[in-house]
Amino acid sequence: MRTFRHLTAALVVLPLVISACTNTPVDPTVNLGQTTFDEFFKNTFYMSWYEPGYAVYPSEDVDGFNSAVAKIASHLNAGGEGNYKMVMVLKPNCGCQHTQREMPRVMKTLDQAGFSRDNIELWLTDSPLNGIDEIKSLYNIDVAPTFLLLQGDSELGRIEVEDDTPGSTISIELANLFDK
Repeated sequence: MRTFRHLTAALVVLPLVISACTNTPVDPTVNLGQTTFDEFFKNTFYMSWYEPGYAVYPSEDVDGFNSAVAKIASHLNAGGEGNYKMVMVLKPNCGCQHTQREMPRVMKTLDQAGFSRDNIELWLTDSPLNGIDEIKSLYNIDVAPTFLLLQGDSELGRIEVEDDTPGSTISIELANLFDK
């Protein structure tokens, strides 16, 4: 009986959670598509999750974080920072837990490594991936958030955050992209 109640509750709540991301953005004044960090940081809803996430990261595996930062910094110093570009496709409007958790972590890692924000493209989308038509087919994007690392015009790798990767952190995964 107890299992049946939990299953029933899950069947009621799950569609509500899924539909929350398929509806129009929480903040209708925010345009989907490419944006700047200045515009992103002006949005108080985004800052409500970005700033705390950035401030507390890393709370665990500090050695792994520091190692990832050092690895990225060494690639930037060896290969010339201007050769690298990061493309971030995010779902910040609908309460996407993956965007809200991973975007501040990726930014903290890149900031600590000395990766210039001038070399980062921010693209905002929703669950149907509206607003990113310019890059959707160019980079074969079918999920958000996605973090693409480019060197010149070549994609070195990507992190598509749909599920957590056991035994790894986003910083370590990001650093590993530089080795490809």
